[in-house]
Amino acid sequence: MSEVGSTDERKMRDDNLTHELTTFDGHNGQMPSRRAAPTSMPDPAARAREAFAATARVEALRFLALHPASTRTAIARGAGLAMNTTRTVLAQLEELGYVTADVEQGHRQGRAVRFSLDRGQLVADAGVLLAYIVS
Repeated sequence: MSEVGSTDERKMRDDNLTHELTTFDGHNGQMPSRRAAPTSMPDPAARAREAFAATARVEALRFLALHPASTRTAIARGAGLAMNTTRTVLAQLEELGYVTADVEQGHRQGRAVRFSLDRGQLVADAGVLLAYIVS
């Protein structure tokens, strides 16, 4: 059986296939950009959407639901997150209003800060998100 095409032709086909597999929907192979919540989405629903949009945030929320008043180190270990990821996630969840700390920002250097979940706020906002989705 004879070989179909030269080595150069096969390489070109392989390169084209690789390009096709890494290019989708008009993108250049990179992750698609994050989209903002639709303007019709209520603020509580948008906050919940943001909190649930990343696995690391969901894991931190779950850990805090089971282990209130936890340190950053305990959250990182318990949720299986890197310390830098945990620091970022906790800051995001604090900003969203789902996590509180026993020490104010700006006064935390060198202190063992304990973080807790604001379960009521999370449940309320998640309910608004669910209502938005099914309405």
